[in-house]
Amino acid sequence: LYLRGTDVRIKSNTDNDDMATFIENGAASLFYSNAKKFETTAAGATVTGALTVNGGSVFNEASADVDFRIESNAYTHAFMLQGSDGFVGLGINVPLNLLHLRGGSDNSSTGAPIIRMQKQSGGAVADGHTIGGMSFWVNDDGVDSGASKERAKIIAESQNTSSATRLEFWTGNSNAAIEERMRIQADGKVGIGTTAIDGTLHVHTASAGSVTAHTDSDDLVVENSSHA
Repeated sequence: LYLRGTDVRIKSNTDNDDMATFIENGAASLFYSNAKKFETTAAGATVTGALTVNGGSVFNEASADVDFRIESNAYTHAFMLQGSDGFVGLGINVPLNLLHLRGGSDNSSTGAPIIRMQKQSGGAVADGHTIGGMSFWVNDDGVDSGASKERAKIIAESQNTSSATRLEFWTGNSNAAIEERMRIQADGKVGIGTTAIDGTLHVHTASAGSVTAHTDSDDLVVENSSHA
């Protein structure tokens, strides 16, 4: 089949609907039920409707300095991948960091940018199960020949089987593996240097033996092995 002309149209035999049109130095268009779904333009192409891709896809394989943007009903830049530096923005047209979130439209709390991490559980959450957290890693050429190493983390962890949850803060001193330095229990008690918290705030350097807090549990406990 060879067709030649400046305005080529393929129409259905039954109702004369457009199926495809090809305009010289203009658009090539594809139709479904006489509705245009695909059209080439001077800048590229326009797809109207859902696009289903069953397979891998690569955008911008030539590494051009072009942005990738997804628009929503509320935001012109619901998702923005900045071509110049790879920064990603959610709700922001010019992301200023590797991940930049912006939300809200007035002085209320509505739409404020909040990161939600939700663990999917297949059953009852047990004591000590990690619910979520943040982990900080670095490749330091001056240590471990630049190997990737965890240097800090914040963990939300189940404290019992009744959905109580504590926060744990971990840091690494020098090149040593990270250790837990502080935790906030489900009841609000804070322990620094200890996981066995005996008061509202318990600061522990070394064991002083048996420590018993007031029954009201409103004590500041400072514990060391000596009075120094």
